[in-house]
Amino acid sequence: MEKNPTCLVQVAAKNAKKIAATANPRNEDEDDEEETRCITVDKTGDPALQADFLPFENDTSDSCVRERLRRFGYESDSDSNRDRRKRRTDNAPRREELRTMDTFQDCTTASEIVGASMSPSPPLSAAKPVRPPQNAFSVLMSSRKTKSPASPELKPATQTSTFSGRDGLGAYIANPASYPSSRVITYSDSFVTIHDLYPKSSIHLLLLPRDPSKSLQDPFTALADPVFCAQVQAEVRKLRALAAKELKRRFGCDSAREQRHELALEKGEEEAHEGRDWSQDIMAGIHARPSMNHLHVHILSRDFHSDCMQHRKHYNSFHTGFFIDVDEFPLAEDDPRRNPGKAGFLREEFRCWRCDKGFGKSFEALKRHLEDEFEDWKKV
Repeated sequence: MEKNPTCLVQVAAKNAKKIAATANPRNEDEDDEEETRCITVDKTGDPALQADFLPFENDTSDSCVRERLRRFGYESDSDSNRDRRKRRTDNAPRREELRTMDTFQDCTTASEIVGASMSPSPPLSAAKPVRPPQNAFSVLMSSRKTKSPASPELKPATQTSTFSGRDGLGAYIANPASYPSSRVITYSDSFVTIHDLYPKSSIHLLLLPRDPSKSLQDPFTALADPVFCAQVQAEVRKLRALAAKELKRRFGCDSAREQRHELALEKGEEEAHEGRDWSQDIMAGIHARPSMNHLHVHILSRDFHSDCMQHRKHYNSFHTGFFIDVDEFPLAEDDPRRNPGKAGFLREEFRCWRCDKGFGKSFEALKRHLEDEFEDWKKV
């Protein structure tokens, strides 16, 4: 028995309000291409049209109701849909911008962002006031007047703003002295150097500029200032030397070249073998799209040997154009690395940092290969 298209249209119309209530921007965007192909068809009970429509007869899902409306030309003729398509056209530049800022271009996982803001030692100014222990001797010898017993409460310390999520690095900039040396390595009025909480190599440091006019700027803007850029690059050179010294301390006993050099020195040979240049194994740069809000420079060894190397974007964020050497700043205005979303660096196929062997999209195969390369790299 043939179905009357008029009845089918009525069924579709009953669900129109449901579509409007449940539709969201994501669903609308997904239907963009389909709506551009909408046409108005004859509603005269053509058997061919009915045969084409019958598979959707008993399906009341949103997608099938939309299909009913499209096939009978109602959706393409409605004022509301014309307005919606106009809004999409007007917002096209913004949607294109968002496409280039997709989640693939975030080089840090959500758990790492949360962990970065969980300080093991909170800033002193944010700590709750604690009454120091007292004894009879300290009370008698105290030169200060004590409060009367009627008001024993201590005045709480001034609270500072908290740093959470992508602002987690701000806590180190605000009060580096409150952190142990296992976290904060050095600090001055201009910079703070810390161990990365989630290191991607054997050695992984972060340099945090403290200049409030620069620390929350994007790296391209901040390092466009030649004076500030020169200061950062000079500090990075110091940290390169510090990281290279630490590499030698950790792996010098495994290096054949380093051992030959040490043996020659012990024998007092006039022309001792040249030792290994560990600074060549240190890289320093900035992500094209940093995952944390405060400006920071990565200083790390090239081995990529770490338990925290757990995601494809972890590796590609340091081994593609997504990672920009600090000595290359300031960048030219037309440098393609200014738009990493368009370049798709984090989606590139894997290649070994040492031998350039390709691994396609297999991160597990790359990880196994990196373990072997790490052992060979130490023995050079």
